[in-house]
Amino acid sequence: MKSIFSFILVFLSLTITMVKAQPKTDFSLKVGKLVIPLKIVRGTPNYYKGRIEVYKDEVIENLKGEISKLKKEKAFYGDKVLIYYASHAQQPGTNVISFQLDLKEHSRIPDDILTSIIEKLEPKDNISFQSMGGTDTVAMNNVIIYVKDPNQTYRPPKFPSFNTDNGVYSFQLVGGLKKTLLKVDTTVESNHKLVVIYSDKKKFDLMHIPGYRTKNRYIKITDSFWPEDEIEKKFSFTKENLKPYYLYPEIALEHESSCILKWGKLSASPISSSSSLENFEANINLPLEFSIPSVKLAILQFEMIVVPDIGVTTKYVCENITQPEIQEALKLVENHTTIYFQNFMIKDDSGKLFYFPLVFAFLVASK
Repeated sequence: MKSIFSFILVFLSLTITMVKAQPKTDFSLKVGKLVIPLKIVRGTPNYYKGRIEVYKDEVIENLKGEISKLKKEKAFYGDKVLIYYASHAQQPGTNVISFQLDLKEHSRIPDDILTSIIEKLEPKDNISFQSMGGTDTVAMNNVIIYVKDPNQTYRPPKFPSFNTDNGVYSFQLVGGLKKTLLKVDTTVESNHKLVVIYSDKKKFDLMHIPGYRTKNRYIKITDSFWPEDEIEKKFSFTKENLKPYYLYPEIALEHESSCILKWGKLSASPISSSSSLENFEANINLPLEFSIPSVKLAILQFEMIVVPDIGVTTKYVCENITQPEIQEALKLVENHTTIYFQNFMIKDDSGKLFYFPLVFAFLVASK
């Protein structure tokens, strides 16, 4: 038992260290109206990377605009940036353009260089940005604008996946709060030493949840499958006054791959096959239902995130897919769109609430 407990503490220590070394950042690069979120490069304290995929016309329009770094949407300057255009055609010496730009107020790509890039720009090309020094410590290592090919097979911007670890645990640490929270079944003997460590109320919060089960021994409240700062519009159509999801017990499935989210004749596990727009429209007014062996889940609330290939990413918090406001939104969905469902709140027969952490995606794309 001692060796198992020691392993748990080492695991948690490494996990927390890893998360702290790769925090979600407040930094981004703005090119025209395009905003590229910057994420810290693994193993480096001050180097950041980022990538977005945009169609040619939108790339050209935004390359004409001002370039700046942002911290929480506020521009800051003082860096030198190498801007590098590379053609996917891979013809040495003929399809490469690079130049250095001093980032200051109203910085833009010079007209002659911009014209040269526009003349060569084609789908599948890359435009990258790399810091070249300066006093600022937010150095860009590999920030890319990729020119999307309108003829390529549609693929979702993000792929949800199941947790393949078959382990189910009786405790979870929650980071990102003022004090780390330990959610735990204190009656489980193997948790007793952990409870003692986290019983210091000055440093930690402890929440006893009888029968607590989870697939994730550590989470951070700022981490999300679809980050909030990547959502441009948000609407709430729920009357439920719920606490944050991390304060609830969870539905934890030993084998998550057994779970299917059904939407009429459509199904996702955790991602659906491509459906034509016509087939999608035939199912939008049908209920969402979970298909899980020996488990019945009644959906109380969930988030629906609509991500079009071209357009605005929008999140809806709702109680039922058939709500009039949600149906109106779904009728506006166009071809080449992914619809994500996340942060499910579930109610059992006794009225007890649970958080269900799985994410599902439905693809609308004509074959």
